[in-house]
Amino acid sequence: MGDHYEGILIEELALFEKEHNIKAIPIVHKNWKRCQAEVENGRVDIILGANKTVEREKVFYYLSIPAFLNRSDVSAYTV
Repeated sequence: MGDHYEGILIEELALFEKEHNIKAIPIVHKNWKRCQAEVENGRVDIILGANKTVEREKVFYYLSIPAFLNRSDVSAYTV
C-alpha cells in the first residue's frame, strides 16, 4: 500500500483530524480478525469502514449517527 491512502474513508478521517486538531497514524493489518482484536484490546483506536453488526456492537462503540452510509449496488455476471 505504501505511504499514500485514498478514498471516502480517508477524506472522512482528514476531516476528523482537522476538526479535532489531531494527526492519525495509519496501522495496516492485512488480517481483518486481527484488526478487530487490536481495537478490542485497546492497541488501535479506530477502524475505518467497519460495518455495524450485532456481534461487533458487543465489543465496539459506534456513533449514533453514522459518518458515512454506502448505498452502492454490486452486480456480478457469470458465463
